[in-house]
Amino acid sequence: MVIKEQWVRFTLWISCPFNIAAAVLFGLPASAPGQLVGLPAEVPLIYTSLVFFLITLFAFTYAWLASRAELD
Repeated sequence: MVIKEQWVRFTLWISCPFNIAAAVLFGLPASAPGQLVGLPAEVPLIYTSLVFFLITLFAFTYAWLASRAELD
């Protein structure tokens, strides 16, 4: 059972930087990395802000879950 808990914590911690990178990528679609993956350069600010906020929220939620003493 302990190995399963360690695996879950590991995957939660690993998902944080990936989510933050995705948030920056989708938050700044006109940047060089955004253009490299083929994101449209002209996007309304409300869409980029909302996507950036939600993906960042997921990243911090994963970090919060990983740092808790007991996994639910």
